[in-house]
Amino acid sequence: MDWKRTVKEAAAIVCVALVPALLLNLGLIRRHLKGEFARSLVLPAGTPGVAFVGLAEAGDLFQAGGAVFVDSRAGEQYAAGHVPGALSLPLKQAQEGAISFGPDALNVRPDRPLVVYCEGGDCQTSILLTQLLKLAGFADIRIFEGGWAEWEAAGFPVEVGIAPE
Repeated sequence: MDWKRTVKEAAAIVCVALVPALLLNLGLIRRHLKGEFARSLVLPAGTPGVAFVGLAEAGDLFQAGGAVFVDSRAGEQYAAGHVPGALSLPLKQAQEGAISFGPDALNVRPDRPLVVYCEGGDCQTSILLTQLLKLAGFADIRIFEGGWAEWEAAGFPVEVGIAPE
């Protein structure tokens, strides 16, 4: 048996199959690269009481003062800088049960709007924490897609220091 010939033939078959597959799915590939599917992979579309917001709406909610900002990043990241007045609820600790995050534990009415954020970009901790907060009884949750990186880059107010006990 000629192994070199077999390998070349197998490579040719893969290429012949791969090129049309890529061309037929180019639209889906572009949408995936833009991040359009990241939300739906973790949080089902149309989840009641959950919405994604951009920088402008997050800034408006902050200025109005009616929403509670929730930082899902690790404690060290929170201490280095966060949205002023934001609660520190690191996802990892919430998942492990190391911290309580229900309405009573946070001293927040369950119908009060929450704005959950993480680092931004490809970070998914805000979406995962939102799932836990929803299960804990919160009814109005906004996920700030741009997260901390966009907030800070926009020159919005910043607070530094550890979370109060």
